[in-house]
Amino acid sequence: MINLRYVFNFDYAETEDQFASVMAHELAHLSQRHFARRIEKSKDNSITGFASLLAGLVLASTVGGDAAMAAITAGQAYSAENQLRYSRSNEKEADRVGLDTMKKAGRDPRASAQMFEIMLKQVRHFGDRPPEFLLTHPVTENRLADAKARTLSEPRKFFSKSTKYQIIKARAKVLTSRDLTNLERLYRNAIKTSRDKSIGAQYGLSLVLSKLNRHSEARFIMDQILNARSEKIALVYSDIELDLNASRITVAFDKIKNALKKYPNNVALLSLRAEAFWETEQYQNAAFDFRKLVIDRPNEPFYWYQLAEIEGLAGNILNVHLARAEYFIRVGAFDNAEEQLATAKTISGADFKTAAVVRQRLTDVEKMRENAEKM
Repeated sequence: MINLRYVFNFDYAETEDQFASVMAHELAHLSQRHFARRIEKSKDNSITGFASLLAGLVLASTVGGDAAMAAITAGQAYSAENQLRYSRSNEKEADRVGLDTMKKAGRDPRASAQMFEIMLKQVRHFGDRPPEFLLTHPVTENRLADAKARTLSEPRKFFSKSTKYQIIKARAKVLTSRDLTNLERLYRNAIKTSRDKSIGAQYGLSLVLSKLNRHSEARFIMDQILNARSEKIALVYSDIELDLNASRITVAFDKIKNALKKYPNNVALLSLRAEAFWETEQYQNAAFDFRKLVIDRPNEPFYWYQLAEIEGLAGNILNVHLARAEYFIRVGAFDNAEEQLATAKTISGADFKTAAVVRQRLTDVEKMRENAEKM
């Protein structure tokens, strides 16, 4: 699943360092406990707001009229201003901590100011209705000036452009696009005007054409890219994906087999093969691959959900309930997890080993629930 907030950043961050500056800012919010502190602050504001409202109601019941309304309005205005001031201080602190993180990570610290400039242009472009990310992260000239001032003394370094970033950025844009025809036009224009024939634009155009079922055009562009940069696993993955989209199933499976020899147990390739098995109704093979994936990525709810679905199609009913239980555990739905485990316990019958595993998992879920309630 792709978080749309990050897609916004992919859209406008021209380099990996610019994108990293936004991630560093978000991580700073977490490390400085801004969310937790905001909850505590909102409680204080609620008490202040309630006290002001109560005072206004007392005035309304005694002197009435404008004095009461003024007291209520003033209290609400104070609460709103206090919250806004607190939000601004959080943003400033996250800017500072995020910039320190960029420096420690060996990233380009000037990318923070560059990203602010890009976001400020977007604010002006969108006018009164900017994207949600810009509403929750207001960009001002002061923040831009502060970011520039903090990096003035930094030594000049050359930071090369990341091919991997350009590929991932293009992939995110294609997967979330609501207007592929317009995106095709944008990519063709980028290829025409770019001096280095941007691989990101070429790659994105190939994916767009594949989604528009113009498979021969998509294949021609992808082959050109692979001839120059065949070592990138993302390109290998997308090459196979194009074959699957064009219903070249045998070719796709052969390429997956060869790719897995080069990249053994690669999660992306295993996931792609599992999906291909699923699409071609080879359910037992798909289930086998998804079992591998949950072993390699045990805390990823998506793979457990997919495993439960494919176990059902494969007719493995006991495994359906076991996989569903693991999915519910990972999303914190402990009641649902217990229901699935109870059903699995009944189905397991005389299978002593499976019944013992299920009983232990029920005990685990109860402990998880207790720990969650203590938090």
